[in-house]
Amino acid sequence: MMRALIVDDEIYAREEMETLLKETGEFTIAGKCANALEAMQAIKREKPDVLFLDVQMPVINGFELLSMIDEAAMPWVVFVTAYDEYALKAFEENALDYLLKPVEKGRLAKTVEKLKRRSAEGGRPVFAGPAIQQVPCIHSSKIKLINTAKIEFVRSGETGVHVISPA
Repeated sequence: MMRALIVDDEIYAREEMETLLKETGEFTIAGKCANALEAMQAIKREKPDVLFLDVQMPVINGFELLSMIDEAAMPWVVFVTAYDEYALKAFEENALDYLLKPVEKGRLAKTVEKLKRRSAEGGRPVFAGPAIQQVPCIHSSKIKLINTAKIEFVRSGETGVHVISPA
């Protein structure tokens, strides 16, 4: 069984994808996330084999999320979106597959076969991804996104990473 993480800002899309994946009998659902920040935490915690990832999400899109994932933790990526215009970019970023919403069972079956072949071959996926433009930081129990152009100094300490940035 492959461990799958579903990332989509639309709750009905997450639920539909979960149903479709369970019906294949090939997946255990490691989690469902509504945004990239939740996904980062879930990827670190759950170590999924495959990420079913929406492209357009608020604040941090699917491509930006890929650039934030540690290479050692990178799962296979299947983009799931309503827009066909991102397909070329997805394959340039080494996505395993690209599914259009609403996802058809027959098309998902082809994706499952690709995943099985890649898993049998071994190795890890590699994504170039766009340069990171924003860094998520915790501030007063809330997550703030800081533009990387505003960061002057980053220092690691006993309590984590401290970002010193002009206001």
